[in-house]
Amino acid sequence: MSDLTIEWDRDRVLVAAGEASGTKTHFRLLENIPRNAGSDDVFELVSRLREIAGAFGGAGNVAARVILPRQLVTIHRIQLPNIAEAEIPDLLALQASMKLTVPVESVRMDFTPLPVAADAVSRDVLLTTVPRALVEQVRSSLADAGISLQSMRVGSYCSAQFLQNAGIPELSSATGGAAVIAVLRGDFSELIFAAQGGVVYSHSGAGVADGAAVTRVLRAELSRARLAAADLLTSFQFQRLILVGAREFIDAAAEDLGSRLGVTQLVRIDPTDEFVSAVPAEISAGAVIALAGELGSAGRGRVAGVDLLNPRRAPEKRDLRRVKILSAVLAVVVMIAGGYFWRESKVSSLTNQKRLVDVENAETRATLEAGEVSLKHWEKIRRWTDRDIEWLDELSRLQSLMPGTERLLVDNFVLNVLSRDGAGSVRFEAWAKSESDINELARILRDSGYGIRPYTTEQKSAPADREYGVSVKMEVVLPDPQNPDASVS
Repeated sequence: MSDLTIEWDRDRVLVAAGEASGTKTHFRLLENIPRNAGSDDVFELVSRLREIAGAFGGAGNVAARVILPRQLVTIHRIQLPNIAEAEIPDLLALQASMKLTVPVESVRMDFTPLPVAADAVSRDVLLTTVPRALVEQVRSSLADAGISLQSMRVGSYCSAQFLQNAGIPELSSATGGAAVIAVLRGDFSELIFAAQGGVVYSHSGAGVADGAAVTRVLRAELSRARLAAADLLTSFQFQRLILVGAREFIDAAAEDLGSRLGVTQLVRIDPTDEFVSAVPAEISAGAVIALAGELGSAGRGRVAGVDLLNPRRAPEKRDLRRVKILSAVLAVVVMIAGGYFWRESKVSSLTNQKRLVDVENAETRATLEAGEVSLKHWEKIRRWTDRDIEWLDELSRLQSLMPGTERLLVDNFVLNVLSRDGAGSVRFEAWAKSESDINELARILRDSGYGIRPYTTEQKSAPADREYGVSVKMEVVLPDPQNPDASVS
């Protein structure tokens, strides 16, 4: 597919095609199509564009990169928090709704991030906007001519691209210093503030009709630009003023033209001297540098610019809802399986503990029967060993007082009878999600008449579930059945 580069202005359209070699751009086609600036009638324009497209491969086989002159767009310098570039588009859309004087829906916009200091808490961006109606007019006109719209850039950045291709250090290197570039055209003039390899501000002003007015017009525009970009003068030290345009204009400028900005060096560049060729006499040299910059950008490092047709957007976020649902299902399955195996382990542990209790009861009964001195204690203990009081009943009572397993896991029960007074005790190891759960358990048991031996907690995860991160070994003294209101501390 053949490519055309088109500069779309109010009163004319410049159509170009060509190629770049080194620092020089050769135009194979450079045609000026006049327009009626006060009319939306584009019939004649579309007819001529259709003829050009036919010569370049026919309708449907030609794509165009459109350049909008600086005076057709609005550029705002907006300050944002020092966030990552990927987060700028969303935040900038909110800022634009407050900064712009027109509804956000009525414009197309893109931005370029500006250099950020290492310790800065904020950052600046250049927001470029254009009426959406103009974009649609350009798109429909090209479509009627059989030309597809590929991109829509702004002349300021294309002119900066031309100067980068020409080797201007302020645009060729991030350490190349700062310069003010004045592009002189017959219909308007443009001031581009360049620093650290990019455009940091752009100002559009009055045109230069003849050489005698160059110094006067540019001094006035430099004063306006200085007021509009006052903070730039403190952030960057501009050392050079570069005049770009026809020889008759740039040679007429006074040497001290940049004194108001503190600029000490004046550089004059006529694009037709060594950077562009085959420019018709009726087209100003300053009018072609944006076209030459866009044509020369292929295969080169491009100056950071805007594309109002394909603006920067925040990275698309992946939809992980399905992954989250599957993860939740898997977690539920694991919990159910873990609960089942924990229950089996618990039943086995209690069975073993009951067997141990039976053995202890038998040994205790034999010891008491062998010693008359311990008969009094034996009478009390026999209530436990003769099943007047059932251990499992006491365990059931304890279980009814304990919180659910969603807050506390209890394991390793050891049942015992205190030989001193025949009171029953239960020692167990518990795991809880927090220490407050253990303290709450102790309070409940005390309020229910149980005695609690001194205990200490330990930061130790349960084998069954690591969510239970606090461990305690606790001994509970059962209340005397004959005196249930008494409690043992």
